[in-house]
Amino acid sequence: MDILEQQLLLDQSQAKSPGLAAVMGFFFPWLPAFYTGHVVKGILLVFLDLVFMALSFVGIGLLLLLLYGFVGAYQGHKWAKEYNQKKLQQLVDARKASVAA
Repeated sequence: MDILEQQLLLDQSQAKSPGLAAVMGFFFPWLPAFYTGHVVKGILLVFLDLVFMALSFVGIGLLLLLLYGFVGAYQGHKWAKEYNQKKLQQLVDARKASVAA
């Protein structure tokens, strides 16, 4: 299967945008988890976000929220790329199975 055919399959698979996931992750670090199907991780990250917001009243939380945003952006980008790779592999396997049958 060539690169163009893989890209067409990925376009058909309703792929997740790594760029969008990174932007969402910077502002709301828990949002990419839900966007890419990591619901349990998303719930845990919401609670962590609330803890950092509570700590922002003390002062240290502001720095933690900023760092958390950068980590959220990186993780969101990573999760979206992993989601796309997994979806593409499923489509390639299904395509190979249909050709073999």
